[in-house]
Amino acid sequence: MDGFFSTLMAGMPRYEILQLIAGVSLKGAMLCAAAGATTLMMRGSSAYTRKMIWVAAVAGLLLIPAMAPLTPMWNLGLLPAMADAPVSAGPDGDLSAVSGKEILVGPPSPAGTPSIDAAGRSGAIGLHWSEVVLLVWIAGAVVMMAWFLFTTAIAGRVARGAVPAGDRLRAVARATAAEIGLERPVRVLLSERVMTGITTGCADPAVILPSASTAWSEERLRLVLSHELAHVKRRDGWIELLAHSATVLHWFNPLAWLAVRRLRIERERDCDNAVLGCGVRPSAYASLLMDIAADLGSAARPAWEAVMISQGSNLKDRLLCILNPGVNRSTGGRRSAIVAGILVLSLVFPLSVSGIWQIQAQEKDDEDVRKVKIKREAEQKLTEEEMKKLQHEKQLTDEELKKLQLEKKMMMKEKTEAGEFPTDPKAKVEMTWQKIMEEGKGSSAAVEFAMALKKEGQEKAGAVLQKLQKMEQSGSSEYYFKESEFNTLGYVLLHNGKVEEAIYVFKNNVEMYPESWNVYDSLGEGLLVAGKLDKAQKFYEKSLALNPENENGKQMLAKIEQLREEEVAAKNTAR
Repeated sequence: MDGFFSTLMAGMPRYEILQLIAGVSLKGAMLCAAAGATTLMMRGSSAYTRKMIWVAAVAGLLLIPAMAPLTPMWNLGLLPAMADAPVSAGPDGDLSAVSGKEILVGPPSPAGTPSIDAAGRSGAIGLHWSEVVLLVWIAGAVVMMAWFLFTTAIAGRVARGAVPAGDRLRAVARATAAEIGLERPVRVLLSERVMTGITTGCADPAVILPSASTAWSEERLRLVLSHELAHVKRRDGWIELLAHSATVLHWFNPLAWLAVRRLRIERERDCDNAVLGCGVRPSAYASLLMDIAADLGSAARPAWEAVMISQGSNLKDRLLCILNPGVNRSTGGRRSAIVAGILVLSLVFPLSVSGIWQIQAQEKDDEDVRKVKIKREAEQKLTEEEMKKLQHEKQLTDEELKKLQLEKKMMMKEKTEAGEFPTDPKAKVEMTWQKIMEEGKGSSAAVEFAMALKKEGQEKAGAVLQKLQKMEQSGSSEYYFKESEFNTLGYVLLHNGKVEEAIYVFKNNVEMYPESWNVYDSLGEGLLVAGKLDKAQKFYEKSLALNPENENGKQMLAKIEQLREEEVAAKNTAR
């Protein structure tokens, strides 16, 4: 399964697609909200006008993504950046401490430093969060499309299985069409699978009536056909197709569903107004709808009716509007449709082209991302070389390894005697930190933390560190984290008499690397310098629990016991 999804995602510009989806979703939500506000302000206008506003809004939901490739990306920063290359550790150096121990001892993790991209991977199939989100969106769109095609196929079978209406029904249909001003011919069919009047089809619409409608009175036939033929006249079949397309694309957007629902409500009200415009008494039409409700009973509508325009929808809402004498029942015309279209397009176009002013910023961001990627690739290469070297050393025999270590010590001794390396621990650790500062400025979390600590104190530095950690976890950070660099910073502060700040740095290092014995050893050393023997002992013991071979920890515990004995002796002498 993991291989299948990995293959599916391979080569797919998932981040760009997600940015597009996020931007389109937000713009669509703004468009629907604007259409809702407009119809609310125009609640005194006709249902036809309000319907056309919603039609234009739904069309805008499809127009916004269609225009996206032709217009600049809306750079909202909705998604955290994704890195393709792992973030390796920062520059290495010879890190020594006052106690003579190495500040970071031991080989790097065989897995290397985890990448930002890997940090975003979760779940049993090991997909990145962006891949999960994209797969969910694709799955939702596919399910919606499959459901639409399935119900359309069933509805098509119902229409094909229906039989043409008799002469009486066709005569009533022709008279009704002439009464509402419908000139195009419309097929009238009968089916046992429908319980109420239904309109189906776009290019070649048809009205399907229940088989029992042959026994209906002429008045009931005229009222039902008036409503259904009004749908045909207004080309509501195409509008319904538009609504289904919008829900397939925006299935995750509740405002898109709300827009489609409001469109259908106003559509039914508009057709009811068209029936009443033919001189039908509201009470007679309301009685017809109540009879239809009684015929339908509490039975659930068949699933395939979802793709048709049915008389059985929103009956209660329609009755209230039909019996309300204050409702504007004008049927509107092309002018209302044009005004509604212009109104909504005046929103769609600015939303679609938004971001023109950000092109230059985007190009700069792209260049910065490219530079960071090159840097990370170089760092990764360095890490791989170090790993190869480490693996080579592991393959050496004990005698060969001792010889290699002796050669390294002799080389360091020669360089020290030549003045290339200081012998004083304080100078040595400060030289290492200086190297970190030079090579890690703008990329080292430890350097950024140190600058905040120096300028604004512990509280602000802690906030900066938390921010950098969150950025690293989200995959949007350009800073790398390295245990040894934070450790070195702590010892620089300790050497310069800033004991409390040094302890603060060591404590943060413990929180970031709780599995490292070395950070507990360093915190113990800071606490020992501060005279907090009990706390120092606790952390040295933790260090030894993780690494029983830690000779420095053993020596420091022995030193703590000696200091306690001296304290007791001093107290006894004072007595």
